[in-house]
Amino acid sequence: MGFDFYSFHFFARKLGLMESLALGDFTINMGQGLIHWQGLAFKKSSEITAVKRQSPVMKPYRSAGEFNFHRGVGISLKKGNWTSTIFGSVRQLSANTESDSAGGKLYVTSILTGGLHRSDNELADRLSLRQTSIGANLKFKKSIGMPD
Repeated sequence: MGFDFYSFHFFARKLGLMESLALGDFTINMGQGLIHWQGLAFKKSSEITAVKRQSPVMKPYRSAGEFNFHRGVGISLKKGNWTSTIFGSVRQLSANTESDSAGGKLYVTSILTGGLHRSDNELADRLSLRQTSIGANLKFKKSIGMPD
């Protein structure tokens, strides 16, 4: 029957106007974690530069975990001071579901992040939820010179 989890990515950087291209599994980091941040972010440092999270917007996913990534396509384009990133992802997640007693509709009670599928109940919950994510980011960055 194979493994519980397979991962694949193709990732290219700095090809003309294309800053980065991701096909398959990748992570997105934008908005200092208030909007979207899937990479590591360490806190509590005496350095003032540690206040701002710094990471590329898009990176290939290289872990064995089944949860904290996107599966689809993403592209970043850069021209002059402008950088634009667009991504789309569709993937299946493991989740606990229950039906509403009044209407009979299914709803999600929790999303399983551990990646374990040991019992019959865990196997029944495997890949029971479809997650669709799309997003975009437009950034303008200009260096300001110091006066003489």
